[in-house]
Amino acid sequence: MNKIWQKLSLQQFKIISILGLFAGDIAICAYVYLNLRHFWNSPLFAQSLQQAAQIVNQNPQFADAAAFDFSDPSYMGYMVNIMVNVMWKTILVALAIQIIFYLFYYFRAIVAYWYLNLIAWGGFLTSLFILVKGSTQYGVYYYFFFQLLVYLILALGLIHFKGAYQAARLAAKNKAQAPS
Repeated sequence: MNKIWQKLSLQQFKIISILGLFAGDIAICAYVYLNLRHFWNSPLFAQSLQQAAQIVNQNPQFADAAAFDFSDPSYMGYMVNIMVNVMWKTILVALAIQIIFYLFYYFRAIVAYWYLNLIAWGGFLTSLFILVKGSTQYGVYYYFFFQLLVYLILALGLIHFKGAYQAARLAAKNKAQAPS
């Protein structure tokens, strides 16, 4: 593995690691989306919504919410649409935050280096747990095997390039402080 790292410059590794981690972000988002979509289309979701409707209808403190007719079948579609919109917005905000950290990492912020290290090891463990779960209901699970290897390689690479990353960061800091 050392031979591979020695052939790469720090700049090349940063780009590869950002692309690999972003691919992992997309895989996690797809996993969440597919599982939630499966849940929304399941009888369990309808039962949960009916139980919530019974609680709302039986309690006077929810009088304002009683304006919604929980027995109306179109209400189920309305609730699913709200949840889908909230889910998409949450995923987009999470991806935007990740992209901001990737930019900080690219421009040598040390907190971003540690964050990406955490993401690489956490992503490795998450991918491992998803694979151990063993369900192959969606094609995303096959992708997690590949992503597991990518996370492991990136985590080991972050350890290998730690010194070079810190040296480049210090050199950039000293260059900025040097008198013209």
